[in-house]
Amino acid sequence: MHYVIEAWENGDGEEPTRLQVPARHDLAEYARSALLPRLRPIDPDTFRHSLNHMVGTAAKSVYFIENGALFWCVDWFPLLILVRFDPDQSIAAEAFRQPTPQHDEPLPGEEPWDEDEDGLCPLYSLIYAVWDYQFDARDRAHIGAEPIHPELDAIWAGTIEWLDAIGVADNDDWKQRLNDWTGTGLPFRRPHDPNASSTYSPSPAALSGVTRPELPPQHPSKAAPLAGAVVAGLVLLLWIAATSHC
Repeated sequence: MHYVIEAWENGDGEEPTRLQVPARHDLAEYARSALLPRLRPIDPDTFRHSLNHMVGTAAKSVYFIENGALFWCVDWFPLLILVRFDPDQSIAAEAFRQPTPQHDEPLPGEEPWDEDEDGLCPLYSLIYAVWDYQFDARDRAHIGAEPIHPELDAIWAGTIEWLDAIGVADNDDWKQRLNDWTGTGLPFRRPHDPNASSTYSPSPAALSGVTRPELPPQHPSKAAPLAGAVVAGLVLLLWIAATSHC
């Protein structure tokens, strides 16, 4: 599984340089087990009247290639929308509900995910493990970017040419059509490893040489206020002892 990114560093009017980036091993396995098997067919007309309109928005997205198909992964909060474009010009897609702290009640079948305990959700990582590093040459080198191989470039170019032919329909109700198609999204599923504990933690080997591990938000230690109170108390006792001998 390889991401395809475009580097726009050749100046205005120049064609971008296409690069490939190896997907982090744990994210590739998560996509293969929890996401790709759940995609459903969508006809090109529905696609051009709804999902393809996301191209013209500020939504962050990435592309990756897996088993000869090009995938488009879009952060459409609170959904992650994943689209597969097959070599036979068929399309499959699905919307996955991203677990967020705003969820008062989980969706039926949704598995819990706590970023403080588990780290960054893999649905987010599928996009941002590459997105955050693609704009600077040093960052791209950090995630293993290299010139795209001819076979992957052929898949990319052929699929984009076909998508350009499909185009985007001229309809103002595309957001409503998109919402009708996505619904609330499929419930989130955790990565599962039968040989590991229930807590998701990518191995160092899976992260080494590919990209930086995603770290959970840092919070002040709960012990800090207690430690400060102890120190203040000791200072007060020493002051009382010193003044009592005066």
